[in-house]
Amino acid sequence: MKRGLLALTIALLGCSQSPLGGKEPTARLQNLACVAAGETITFDGSTSSDPDGKLIKYAFTIGHNAPTLVLPYSKVKYVFPKASKEYGLYYPVPVTLEVTDDDGNRSFAYSQVYVVDQPQQCEALNTQLDITTQDVVEEVVLQDVVEDVEDDIDIHPTDIAPQDVDVDIVSPDVIVDIKPDLPPGDCIKFDGPFHVEIFCLGLKEAEIDLDLYVTQECVVKDDFGIIEGTIDGSEISVSAPLYPEIGIEECSGPIDNPTDFALECATGCTAVFMMLFPDN
Repeated sequence: MKRGLLALTIALLGCSQSPLGGKEPTARLQNLACVAAGETITFDGSTSSDPDGKLIKYAFTIGHNAPTLVLPYSKVKYVFPKASKEYGLYYPVPVTLEVTDDDGNRSFAYSQVYVVDQPQQCEALNTQLDITTQDVVEEVVLQDVVEDVEDDIDIHPTDIAPQDVDVDIVSPDVIVDIKPDLPPGDCIKFDGPFHVEIFCLGLKEAEIDLDLYVTQECVVKDDFGIIEGTIDGSEISVSAPLYPEIGIEECSGPIDNPTDFALECATGCTAVFMMLFPDN
């Protein structure tokens, strides 16, 4: 009897079944060793798989402690706004992919990417050369970029046209656009964690949790620069330039409730903003 129990125990331990049911999926993330800031790149998890079902969620986290973008599909385009460097040296940015299958089982894949100033620096990285700012940026940025800027600068004072600035025209427009229930120059404010969902053609395309806040200048921001926009009175307009294909582009509309509002976007999608823990 003891021998039978031992055989059963060994069989159970050797099984790849998950406690949630079904077999666990495998997450795979295509490795991008190096990219240039400002370029649109694609993080690809399409080689991830599930042996006994299908994957229903792909969650991408790009950066240290960054917000996680949850998608129903395996690829996401992203734009790094600036190089990942400190004290003149580049450092790798971590990227995590979490996949979830139709049984609720999850799997993780990890990668990292260097974000440099110029594409030429990736060639140096791929050939295992030093890509510090001392060796590469000085040659590429200072010589190529600065010279181009100097060529574009025209210091002739005749190019300055003070008459183009018409204060009488600008000021009345600002006052007219402000809602009557707010003081001039003021706007609706909010500050806290939001759950943001993007719907396109009636289907949820993406979701992400962000700490959003409005500055005294009525600028909408988050700590990672994913959302940017402005508020004029109670009218808000936002975009997500780091994620160019998730549907948040020129999304605008009125804010009737600063803890729960929906915006129509130029992409035809709808972005729904819901504050988490609004009573705190």
